[in-house]
Amino acid sequence: MIFRPLLISAAGALLAAQTPTFRVATRLIQVNVIVTDHKGEPVTRLTKDQFSVFDQGRPQKIVSFTEQHNQPRQPQTHPNSAHVFTNRADDTSTSGVTIVLFDVLNTRMEDSAFARARLVKFLGGIRPDDRIALYGLSSKLVILHDFTEDASALLRVLDRYRPGQSMETSATIFNGSNTGFDDIDVAWNDINQRVSDGYMRNRVQITAAAMEAIANHVAGIAGRKNLVWVSGSFPASIGYFQKRMIGARQQRDAFQSELEKAGHALSNANVAIYPVDAHALTTLSDYNAATGPKPNVVALSTRMPRPELAPIPELETMQKMADATGGRIFVNTNDIEGAVRRAIDDSRVTYTLAYYPDHDHWDGEFREIKVKVNRSAVEVRSRRGYFAVADAPRAPSTPLSIADLQTSALNSAELGLSMQIESAEKQQLRVHLRVDPSTIRLEQRDGRWNAALDVLWIQLDAHDSVVASRGQTLNFRLTPELYATAVRDGLKLSSTETIDEKAVQLRFAARDSATGAMGSLHIPLRGLIEPR
Repeated sequence: MIFRPLLISAAGALLAAQTPTFRVATRLIQVNVIVTDHKGEPVTRLTKDQFSVFDQGRPQKIVSFTEQHNQPRQPQTHPNSAHVFTNRADDTSTSGVTIVLFDVLNTRMEDSAFARARLVKFLGGIRPDDRIALYGLSSKLVILHDFTEDASALLRVLDRYRPGQSMETSATIFNGSNTGFDDIDVAWNDINQRVSDGYMRNRVQITAAAMEAIANHVAGIAGRKNLVWVSGSFPASIGYFQKRMIGARQQRDAFQSELEKAGHALSNANVAIYPVDAHALTTLSDYNAATGPKPNVVALSTRMPRPELAPIPELETMQKMADATGGRIFVNTNDIEGAVRRAIDDSRVTYTLAYYPDHDHWDGEFREIKVKVNRSAVEVRSRRGYFAVADAPRAPSTPLSIADLQTSALNSAELGLSMQIESAEKQQLRVHLRVDPSTIRLEQRDGRWNAALDVLWIQLDAHDSVVASRGQTLNFRLTPELYATAVRDGLKLSSTETIDEKAVQLRFAARDSATGAMGSLHIPLRGLIEPR
């Protein structure tokens, strides 16, 4: 299938003189801020002048300021939307959204059963203004149900989700060898420890990739997003604090690159993480990451020496992730449902500030953000900073990965996509694609606006095997008139796609060749193609 740009009208030519809305070199940093009083209640009606924001200690000029209240979402209708697919959840913009991630990958089976029972209790009492998505994490990330207010639907999918304990979890729990022969015990301990380390490495990589996928999935939703992470632990290192078996050779790995990549995505998407300890109560109450002990530089990184940062060492990284994103960690509480409720209620009132950093150090390093409020006896929480990654063209990119698109559980929403599909002849579909121009970079050269998108189509059968695929690069050279129309209406393309007889699902991905930003769509074919 070959995409071809639609013939678009030049009626919007007057828009050409307006400030471009495409991504350019100037970087706007958005910070979502929660302000609570001594009772934990949100503080309302604060003004822009009462806020100060600092970037690496330097005061910044606030260029935009809003106060947002979570209100019951008004039902919306979308005319002619029967066969329209989008990776942007626009209808959630009137209310805060929360993802509940039930993590059995990092939780022992007995604790998973306890956490499931408490989640059932919570879901049975959700409120009309709650917008909740339920995801599961075992050996892979799965969408159990995307955003909804329907408690019964969430309960049904949670009841069906019983993946059992994965090898990544069970293989990291073992006892030392005790054959009575020291040399044999040392050898077996070393082998078992290395196997355990390998599965531990898989756990960390799967979890970090899941966090990145969730962040990319909700990137198109405006404002603050809560990720409630119900999990037993997330030890993001090997060989630093974990007990080693007698005789096992020393191995160390801090997974710095995986954590920083996930941290960058979470920061860009304004996702606040609320880890909830899945263990039953032992000795501690909930721990607030905003007021607990912190390292000198707060980042989703492990490059600094590793002192005791959390009241329970195995929850250290979860504490750091909550702290860095402006969330809150709840540990050692039987009241899991109460913790989830407090996480959702935490953002009943959110202030959104934005500023253009006055520095020119886009070197990929973490920069700390500090927000202050001129009001006594309040607690202020926000994400702790961002990775100052240069918005520069990347080296020539590799082709989009068929395997990545095949195994991806979530749509990516860094690029805003919408697609209307119409039935054409047998085994053919007419496809109309719209790309949100504010999510791609166009550069002005020789009187035209230039961009390039790498796109990939794959078709999957009932067993998720690829039965057809096709990729291409779309090059844009827009005249000022077409640029003005694209600003107003989006970049529009149209094509005809031939569907393999065995295909039951169509997947599409697009990547900005300049920035690497991705967008994807999962399209079920049932009802679109007449059965043969």
